[in-house]
Amino acid sequence: ESALAVTAYLGSSLAMTTVNKYVVSVLRFPSMNLLLLLESIATSCAIAAAVPGRCRPWDPAVLRNLSLVTLAKAANLVLNCWAMEHTSLPVYNVLKRFNIVFSVVADAALRGTRFSAAVLASVVLITVGALVTGSGDLEFSPFGYFVALPASVMNATYLVLAARGRDRIPDLSHVDLCFHTAFYNIFIFAPLASVELGEVSHFLGREGVPLAWTWSTLLAYALLGALLNFAAFWCTAATSPVTTGVTGNFKAILATWIGVAWFGSSLTSVGWLGLLLSTAGGCLYSAATIAGARKQVKAA
Repeated sequence: ESALAVTAYLGSSLAMTTVNKYVVSVLRFPSMNLLLLLESIATSCAIAAAVPGRCRPWDPAVLRNLSLVTLAKAANLVLNCWAMEHTSLPVYNVLKRFNIVFSVVADAALRGTRFSAAVLASVVLITVGALVTGSGDLEFSPFGYFVALPASVMNATYLVLAARGRDRIPDLSHVDLCFHTAFYNIFIFAPLASVELGEVSHFLGREGVPLAWTWSTLLAYALLGALLNFAAFWCTAATSPVTTGVTGNFKAILATWIGVAWFGSSLTSVGWLGLLLSTAGGCLYSAATIAGARKQVKAA
């Protein structure tokens, strides 16, 4: 089961990244809020059907502790879409590793967590790698880099607040968290998507737009989003959060080469050096996380 869960998470994550890049950069669909709404509906409905007894969205404790989590998650989703639209996949994956940097900072600030020298070294490598990559990006987009940083902040905030929520509600599982954030996000993305329906209608009514292919792609986006959410939590439950994190880092490496093959690259040799530094930082962080998990097991 563990191998199957890891494979499912890796495959769905790669597919989602590729489809996401196609939708925002090639298809140029005008309403990411509508796509995020469909993804939220698909995710919450799938979990509610699978484990109906775990769904309690109107519970006061859940509402109180997950409201900010939901807002941070929604902001992260929107900002990630903008960053992907304005950067190449290799650069996007470099900037996305800032999630690790801000997660370490936020965890230390909000929960008082202390980190090993290896983790701090990985933070330095990731930061330097991003700076070097930017200097070697021939299609440098200030907006893409600008929104990528707050996207990482929102992702780190989401993860830390989610961990704090689980601290305060002991029986709140990863699946519960996935359901409730998706369910609450419906109420965020529904009004935003309704404002963009006119643009969607105009887009679909343009001459030369292949409707069958467009609808198939949008449906695939929503279903892959739900599948990725399920696979991430399945991987975590069947293995460990550490394994899920390491798999995500491996996915970023594969997605970089897929991005180069399918969408091209705008990096100079200096940019590729920065990408290698960032990748090394991600691998070091994964190794340090595994080592830390093993120490905890031995201590127990």
